[in-house]
Amino acid sequence: MNANWDALCVTEVRSEMASMGLSPVGSATLIENFDSLVVRRTGRRMLDTISNASARELARDFLINQSFRRHVYTRAPRHLSAKERRQLLRSSTFALSRPRRAIKYRAITPSGRLNYGNAAARAVVAALSDGPASLAEIVAASPLAEQDVQASLLVLCAVGAVWPVESRAASVAALNEAICRRLGGPAEIRHLGLPHGTALPIEDAWLGLVADRNKAKGKTGDWPKFLASHRLLPEPAGPNEMPGH
Repeated sequence: MNANWDALCVTEVRSEMASMGLSPVGSATLIENFDSLVVRRTGRRMLDTISNASARELARDFLINQSFRRHVYTRAPRHLSAKERRQLLRSSTFALSRPRRAIKYRAITPSGRLNYGNAAARAVVAALSDGPASLAEIVAASPLAEQDVQASLLVLCAVGAVWPVESRAASVAALNEAICRRLGGPAEIRHLGLPHGTALPIEDAWLGLVADRNKAKGKTGDWPKFLASHRLLPEPAGPNEMPGH
């Protein structure tokens, strides 16, 4: 359909949405909601001089060379106070997206190289290594200041090392059994459903763990414990033993 559509600048999209009573909430790509992670310092200083919100977003696109957006809009938004935002974050649940020792504390972003291997970030990862937990639980397990733990948690979420998940678990056994039956076939699905929500990409390194736990090939490393923390496998009996049925 390339001959029948025209790309729109963010200012045009926001104007069209406003005519329908819709207001922008933020980007569906989490990291793009943090200027400090995607815009260089000189660019952020320039953006601070632009008072018009739509013009600021257009300038931001030029600064980070962004040509495609995935934004969320809502009707009649209610702005949260700082206290409400803090309470919602504290009650929200989070989970690691990969085993603890596979977390990399550095990333390349549009603003340059990002290093976040501070004590607070490592404390968050340690607290989540046994399974999903709320921010309040993570803070309670750490001697560090809550604001530092929260800031590091948000950075870890922005780079995909940590995921926001549901607080209550749901059974995904039937779904994952169906997925496992398809593995290796023409209609295979390379993701597993998680009890607390979202889906985990199936890594080749631990494919055997879910297809047939007694025939896993190669080094599975920390994956058995990680999958157990998400309730996808029983807890491993020992560091060199495969989990049983």
